[in-house]
Amino acid sequence: MRQFEMPDETDRVSLDRMCSSYGFVASKFLFAFQTRELRGEVRDFRAFRNRLVAALGKKPVEFNHKLADLRTNGKAAEASLLTLLREIKETSGPHLQARHWNDNVPGNSPIPLS
Repeated sequence: MRQFEMPDETDRVSLDRMCSSYGFVASKFLFAFQTRELRGEVRDFRAFRNRLVAALGKKPVEFNHKLADLRTNGKAAEASLLTLLREIKETSGPHLQARHWNDNVPGNSPIPLS
């Protein structure tokens, strides 16, 4: 039988924050994929994920140009999702690892979305 040590209060708070962050990001992805704009992206979720990762890796000026281009081309939902992910990435404190929010992209989720 495997034994484990109960987390202390600091670890418990960190785990609670991580779970809350995961749920928050998951809800934002689900909301975004309910829009007409992004509904079709679910079919090729890896390409969409790669597009998000590429945009998030840009320097601030390039990132802002990308957001402006998306909004100009009627991609407000994608721009909003990128803005949120960038804000989360730039905040201090513990963060979800990319593999955690990557699981929120439909098709990657261990929980069936339909």
